[in-house]
Amino acid sequence: ALIGRVNSDLANNLGNLLNRTVNMMAKYYEAIIPEPRQSPDDSLLTNKATEVIREVHALYDHLSFNKILTKIWELVDATNQYIDLSAPWNLFKTEDGKARLATVMYNSIESLRVIAVLIYPFMPETAGKILQQIGIRESIEAQGLQSIRTWGGTKPGNKIEPGALI
Repeated sequence: ALIGRVNSDLANNLGNLLNRTVNMMAKYYEAIIPEPRQSPDDSLLTNKATEVIREVHALYDHLSFNKILTKIWELVDATNQYIDLSAPWNLFKTEDGKARLATVMYNSIESLRVIAVLIYPFMPETAGKILQQIGIRESIEAQGLQSIRTWGGTKPGNKIEPGALI
């Protein structure tokens, strides 16, 4: 059941999130991660990421792997909702919107980085592919779990590399 759920969620939610994010990055920013400008509109996503990271760490103490995956997928869903509510395709149409778009795209990439680190123990190849596509060259092992405790570890200016997840 766990393998079935992981494969289904991977193909649908995470694959969709990665594909739409890297495609929009390629379209709007020539595949270069923009510099963000945080705003209160981003707190729902960043707070959710902080909550998920904290709860995943606690669940490891109890070896609750199914609950860990459920928590990680809450962040996947929250990031997809963040993109839907932010509507990057509309932000791109105005100059004011373009300033907000940079932050939305950066936060989407940063959330994918956090997700990749969190799923690494369960899906190491997929995690590596995500990092490669979002322009992070440092291995997950080198980053460690500490790297996701603070939001903003993705470096603006990195070039993304769209590709297949599965």
